[in-house]
Amino acid sequence: ELEYVNKNIKVMTIQADFANYKDEKFYMNLVEKLKGLQIAILVNNVGRLAVNPFDQWSQKEIQEMIHVNITSQTLMSKYLIPDMLERKQKRSAIINVSSFSGNHA
Repeated sequence: ELEYVNKNIKVMTIQADFANYKDEKFYMNLVEKLKGLQIAILVNNVGRLAVNPFDQWSQKEIQEMIHVNITSQTLMSKYLIPDMLERKQKRSAIINVSSFSGNHA
């Protein structure tokens, strides 16, 4: 939709399973896909679906939720901020979209 409104805007979507990848190599591969792009807005839209009530989660499920909802967004921002700051137009933004699961905790 943004590309339709403004022909100078390029939108790129990368789908990835952050729950199963916790090593730096996974993040470096994602960053490599974005290399050379002039990223003005990074939208970290990740989440983990909670099936059981929160008080029934295992410690492993809690750690996975923290990794998906917090750690993955933080690391993607960390790795992309340097390139975002080097843009000719210094205006950049990072939008973090949290999981809808918080409504059912």
